[in-house]
Amino acid sequence: MGISAHYYAYLQDDIEKIKNGDVGELLDEYDMDNLWDAMCKMLTGTNFKQRLKAGDIFSSKEPFSWAIFGRSALNEELSEMISYTNASDVKEVAMALKNVDISALLAKINLKEFASSNTYPDIFGSESEFEDIKASLKEHFTGLLNFYQNAASKGLGVLIVIA
Repeated sequence: MGISAHYYAYLQDDIEKIKNGDVGELLDEYDMDNLWDAMCKMLTGTNFKQRLKAGDIFSSKEPFSWAIFGRSALNEELSEMISYTNASDVKEVAMALKNVDISALLAKINLKEFASSNTYPDIFGSESEFEDIKASLKEHFTGLLNFYQNAASKGLGVLIVIA
């Protein structure tokens, strides 16, 4: 199983309701499965443990970090992290992701460094798997890009659950 990331798009008013313990109407969702940390490392150069150590998970000014972890914590339990990104920041995330040349980015990332920095999941030890990993990262990047572009075009906020 492992730790996976799920992204849920709601009207901004519903995000506010959820923050106050109520419910909202889910309008879109994306499941990144267990590649959330690798996606963060690919886009920002740092993984979750490195960001945690630096104390910048929610204080980051990087839209790429917001794409993965959200902008503000809603709940930080040991078993799960729930966060959100308001609609205005979702637009910034969508724009930043749209400007990524994913093929060029994948061509220059060093997956051996993902292993040495303990990037989750622990799949970066075998070079024979690197092309498959890059294909999965590209697929999930495209899915995340489409999700955020859809949310931005509809003025939606995003709730993120990593558990």
